[in-house]
Amino acid sequence: MPVTRGLVVLAFFAACSGTPVLPREVCGNGLDDDGNGKTDCEDVDCAGQATCPVPDAGTWGDCAKCGMACVKQQDCFGPQNFLDERPLPQCGPENKCMRFNKPVALRIEYDSSPWAGASGLGVITTRWVSKTGRDGGSVTCADVKAASTALDDPLQLEKGGRFTMYGVDVTRLGGAIPQPVIVPFAYTGVASDYMLFTETWAGNVDSVTRLPTGMRRPPTACVDMGATVAPVEVSQDCSLDAGAGTTCRTLRTLLPPPT
Repeated sequence: MPVTRGLVVLAFFAACSGTPVLPREVCGNGLDDDGNGKTDCEDVDCAGQATCPVPDAGTWGDCAKCGMACVKQQDCFGPQNFLDERPLPQCGPENKCMRFNKPVALRIEYDSSPWAGASGLGVITTRWVSKTGRDGGSVTCADVKAASTALDDPLQLEKGGRFTMYGVDVTRLGGAIPQPVIVPFAYTGVASDYMLFTETWAGNVDSVTRLPTGMRRPPTACVDMGATVAPVEVSQDCSLDAGAGTTCRTLRTLLPPPT
């Protein structure tokens, strides 16, 4: 009983002393509980927790969260904007974040003739989606289109956890729609089993997240057959520092028409 009374007195003193009791980070709830700008495993409070293993870049590759536990690819995006991840890290078969792929900058030429005289197209997003799902099953364009239903969520496919992306590009048009629409440096990773998935948006690009704003304009476009989705190789890099002997790869496809 004396011990209990002592604890009560101590708690009362702490409550009345004017010293604020700071919250601790709750690991794994997706929130910045203590308000220090770091969420879950990014916070030092979570170091050593079972849900936040120490990354092993030598085993799982080189990315901000390589070696950490994951259930979907979105868990593996680093603290910075995920569009800066080139290529995107993946949630591997052992439910660990990993990246051994090499980045490749490709050129995209969108045939925008269906948009001649139209307006309201502000942003184009392009995804290189693996034809193998997180569950090991095959993925088709029909599967990806069926999962892309929300008109106001640019990360719907990532949040769903079914698909794996090699790369994502967000391109702002900012005015009249040119013909063709050219994306000179769209970053993805070396891949041979991917489809090219395109969405169009009516808004702009958020200055912080660099994701599209406004409403997505249906329909979407997807290519999973033919020369457009031939294997991506390092030698096809279009970036200025790719070095001598490279052959710039251009992907040509059609923008989905306005509705």
